[in-house]
Amino acid sequence: MNTLEVIAHTIDDVKNIDQSKATRIELCTNMMNDGLTPPLQLIENAVSLTDIPIMVMVRNHHANFVYDDKDFAHMLRQIDKLTSMGVHGIVIGCLTKTNKINYAQMKKVKTAAKNLEITFHRAFDWIKEEEKVEAAKKLKKIGIDRVMTIGDPNQNITDNWSILTKINEEIELLAGGGVNHSNAKLLSKRGIKHFHVGTSVRDKKSWQGHIIPKKINKIYNKIN
Repeated sequence: MNTLEVIAHTIDDVKNIDQSKATRIELCTNMMNDGLTPPLQLIENAVSLTDIPIMVMVRNHHANFVYDDKDFAHMLRQIDKLTSMGVHGIVIGCLTKTNKINYAQMKKVKTAAKNLEITFHRAFDWIKEEEKVEAAKKLKKIGIDRVMTIGDPNQNITDNWSILTKINEEIELLAGGGVNHSNAKLLSKRGIKHFHVGTSVRDKKSWQGHIIPKKINKIYNKIN
């Protein structure tokens, strides 16, 4: 069965996703700035409302994906709390100032996360194209479960077969960024098995719009 992960940023989102065929939830807030860590109360409520596995975003500022010692220490404390909250995993991505993966920080994330799954999020899109395959290989080596990416952020996801295929050979690929009911089947036929959606399953394709379970199911049926 192929995976369909859906972004939730409110408790109503979680309730609506729970009425669909979605196989995983990414929980965050402030999607206008690509997502931040949700409040603990939202996480607790979400876990109590659904049996669908929940991945929680860990990101405490939206300036970029570079974290100084103070920021990073705070993120590690957040991860420590999450290990006992019943979530399935975390979504995180640490870069250097030159947009390379900060492996020192990611190794500490892996240790702090204990048995939680770890998705390296779309900070991966910021890495130079020629460095992405090796980056995926190194992330896998240190125990990161998957990478979420569009491939080349300057192109449509369906134009990125070459780089997506290469990444998928090194680590589990979660295709995210423009996945919708029109291209999901094509992506699946090309070998993509894990999908991440956001506005494509919302009313008016807007973060302010409510999630429509039928739209989730339509994509799910295209990939399974």
